[in-house]
Parts: sequence; C-alpha cells; structure tokens
Amino acid sequence: MRKVMSIAAAAIVLIGLIWWGFFRQSPTSAPNSEQIFASNFKPETTKAKSIVAALESHGMVDSMNTQDSLREALSLYNEGKYKDASVALDTFLVYHPANDTALFYLAMSHLNDSRYARALELLDPITRTETSAFKLDAMWYLGLCYFKVDGGFAKAEEIFTQLASNPESKDQDSAKGILQLIGH
Repeated sequence: MRKVMSIAAAAIVLIGLIWWGFFRQSPTSAPNSEQIFASNFKPETTKAKSIVAALESHGMVDSMNTQDSLREALSLYNEGKYKDASVALDTFLVYHPANDTALFYLAMSHLNDSRYARALELLDPITRTETSAFKLDAMWYLGLCYFKVDGGFAKAEEIFTQLASNPESKDQDSAKGILQLIGH
C-alpha cells in the first residue's frame, strides 16, 4: 500500500509540474524603472550650448570670476565634467541664489553623476516656479529621477501624467509613451 501511495504522490507532483510548466501564464515583460530611465534620459545640452553662446556674444570675459562664472560652469557641463560643473555652479549660486539656469544645470550635473536625491531637491522647486523657462524640462527630468529612487514610481507616474496632458510640453508624446509602458 505504501508503494502505491508513493507512486500516486509522485505522479501527482509530476502532473503538477508539467501543468505549471506548460499552462501557466507567462508574465508580461513590462519595462522596469531602470529601463524607462535608460531609454529616456539624455543630458540636456541644447539649451546649455545656446546659453554659453549668448554669454560669449555679450562679451563675457574668458577668465572666471564670481559674477561671470555661469558661462564657464555651463561649458564644463557641456564637456561632461559634471563634478567640476557642480562646483562652479554652486559657487555661482552663492552670489545669484535665484538664478534658475544655474539651479537647473546644477540639478542636471547631479543627475548625470547619479546623485538622484540631490537632483530631486533641486528640480522640484523649479517645477513649482511658473515663470521659470526650465519648468517643463525640470518636470521631465524630475519624473525620470523619481524612477531612480526607492518609492518614487507613483510620483513619476503623476509627473508624466501632467506632462502628457500639457500641450506646451515638448515631451508630451514621450510622456504618453512612458505612461503606456507602465500600464497607465
């Protein structure tokens, strides 16, 4: 009797494994936060280059001083020297604390160097400033940044929902695409 019970138990386990292997629903391979970030993040250099060009055309001096260091800081940023750009932008912000250009590129320097928490701290106030020329760009990068921090997925979804419904956002279609990827 024990032999029959052992064979029956083995048969049930074998049938269960076969059923599980062949008939189970395979999970959909939705992209994770890392994939979404990687496929949508690129350092913002277009505006930075035009700002540097505008500062050069206004006759800013080549040597860096406290008042005119924004051009130098943005040049460092454009060269991918994010730590150096952060230092230069921090110095500039001591004398010009409300300069949204410096604040935005300081946040971008931190974001490019994978310092997401600091980038969040800097981007968030820019997104709340109605008069900032960087508001919508800051929202885009803030949303991406939330994908990189623990517990930030819902906040990222909220930001991309706002961008997807904003016709003024150059990233409106990309935000809609992200929302589709995450099943919103």
